[in-house]
Amino acid sequence: MEQKAGNNTSVNWPTGIGGKGNEGVSGQVKQTPGAIGYVELIYALQNKMPYADVKNAAGQFVKPSMESVTAALGQPIFPMTSGFR
Repeated sequence: MEQKAGNNTSVNWPTGIGGKGNEGVSGQVKQTPGAIGYVELIYALQNKMPYADVKNAAGQFVKPSMESVTAALGQPIFPMTSGFR
């Protein structure tokens, strides 16, 4: 049976443990060898946390930065022809 994480404000991951908010997630990652977590970029920058490049839909790896996040905000999430406005 295929498991899916789904979507919500709190995702029910099929494996692993979670933490509440940026502090909870980063705390769990720090305590778990080999762990990977997701926090906001500004939180990672402020706390001098390591982070990775992200592969976009075009297959290019983008380095997370204030500039790349700002550029992404300028792009529509859904094309205007999709019916979402």
